[in-house]
Amino acid sequence: MAPPGIMDDLGRLAFWRSNSTKSFVSTPSTLSRQTEEHTARLEKLFQEREDREKEHRREVSALTREVAEYKRREESTALSYRTEQEEEFRRKIRSLENEIGDVKAQRQARESLLNDEIQNLNKTVEDSKGENSSLSDRVAELKTAERGHRQAETAHLEKIAKLEKKVQRQTDKISTLESGINSLNDQIETASKTAKEHHEREESRWTAEVTEAKKELEKYWWQVSQLEPEVVRLQQENKRLDQARRKASARVKELEAELREKVELAHNYAKTILDKNKNFAASDADIKAWFQSRSKSWYGWARDFAHSDPGKIAALPLKEKEEFLSATTPFVLLEKEGLPQELVGKKRTVHVLLHAMLANSICTDAIASPFWYLEAINQGSDPTLPAEEGMGNLYKLLTSLREPEAHQWRATMSRIMSTSGIGQSGNLRAKGAGALEETSQLASYRRQYAQHLATAFLKGPSRFLLRDKLTDTCAGRLTEEIDNALKFSVTLWSGRSDIQMEGLEDFQERFQGKFKQGSDEMELHRGNKGEDVKAYRDQPILVVVQPAIVALGTEEGDEYDSARRVWMKAQVNVMEPTPTDMVL
Repeated sequence: MAPPGIMDDLGRLAFWRSNSTKSFVSTPSTLSRQTEEHTARLEKLFQEREDREKEHRREVSALTREVAEYKRREESTALSYRTEQEEEFRRKIRSLENEIGDVKAQRQARESLLNDEIQNLNKTVEDSKGENSSLSDRVAELKTAERGHRQAETAHLEKIAKLEKKVQRQTDKISTLESGINSLNDQIETASKTAKEHHEREESRWTAEVTEAKKELEKYWWQVSQLEPEVVRLQQENKRLDQARRKASARVKELEAELREKVELAHNYAKTILDKNKNFAASDADIKAWFQSRSKSWYGWARDFAHSDPGKIAALPLKEKEEFLSATTPFVLLEKEGLPQELVGKKRTVHVLLHAMLANSICTDAIASPFWYLEAINQGSDPTLPAEEGMGNLYKLLTSLREPEAHQWRATMSRIMSTSGIGQSGNLRAKGAGALEETSQLASYRRQYAQHLATAFLKGPSRFLLRDKLTDTCAGRLTEEIDNALKFSVTLWSGRSDIQMEGLEDFQERFQGKFKQGSDEMELHRGNKGEDVKAYRDQPILVVVQPAIVALGTEEGDEYDSARRVWMKAQVNVMEPTPTDMVL
């Protein structure tokens, strides 16, 4: 059954056709007037048809916007998608398809009626062509309008087809979302299963721990029951001691005066000991002179035993290259590919890196470690003393609690070890009851420890920078350098000043990793070839060849946060300045 609008159009066309047939038997003037009336009615019919199509297009546009809105809501709430919304959307799609079908049926019916009417008009015009030629022209115009209308309808149908494609794509997206939701549900189920298994394992472990704790508690109460007789005995002993305490009360009063006198003597004695400890420390001038001479000696050792082929570093196998780069991390500003490009392929690179390895190794193992002698004694005899690491941790704990007393305790230990042979050369005999007769044994332990450190250094990553054939002179000179540093380290730590080693990480934090010309804490390494030191100002630091050694606090045991003395400047190798940098 055709829609009501189509039936109305058919009725009007039938009426017009009846009237037109009657009119064509009239006079020519009447025929012309009736033709104009038919033309007006056709134009009205076309106008009504266009109005209905506009209304239909508005409905289609509204549905299109609704589909777009639904698509937007679907994208924003993909995970909360529900079956009811999907059914509503599909219902709207079906409704749209039905309306499109109705529109097509209406269009076909209207086209049929229009074609019939046009044919009748053409026939009438042909019959009355001699009387009114303008009717033929009007019919031609109507045909032209009809063709334009058909073209518009064709474009409209193409738009409808595009809309159908969009609807199909939306349906495909809905299917994809459903697949994603199913995948998420599977993942949630897997995660839930894994969490459940983990919970069961944790519950079993907790049950075992609770059972073990119950056993420990039962054991504890059994021990308490075993100690009850001892508690009774101690209570009786306490009563006896209480009686003795009351008897001794009178004696205590008699000894108060004597005790006060002894306390005063002890105070004076402690003050004397502190003064001696303070005077035992070397002067800043002597310390700086020692470091200056050692710095030159370390430079000379690296110069004498470093090879001269920078290509060997680049040719290292991957495993050995990783070992080498890992060893240089504390004092070389490594890049993603390895060594800084400024150093790659340069003849000076091998000597600079070997010098840096030597200086940083000696400062770390000997100068910056206050308890190295514990490791030396444990290696030379039965390991009965505390480990160096454990003593260092205890020292840090005491420093955080009572810093001045902790430094005094460390200084006293270092002084005892220094005067007992660990910091001396030759055969020294200690005096006094209970003292060691032969303190040279401690010096022997130190010497053996120096040889151990030298061997470890030569067999470590430094081997990639050393000459292929080394004589005993290399190991001998290295052992002497380390032994001298160990001996002097005990002297340094005998003072109450705290000692710190500052390297690449410290300079990156404090100076943004740049060379500060004129600084008290750094100077240019001889590996930089320029003569004008000012030209290197603010150039990036590539290698901290020699770390800085800094003393904090005074020998009186105070001002650890403010008093700062540099005993040895850091030597840094920096990026060579460009001509532009030199002009600036």
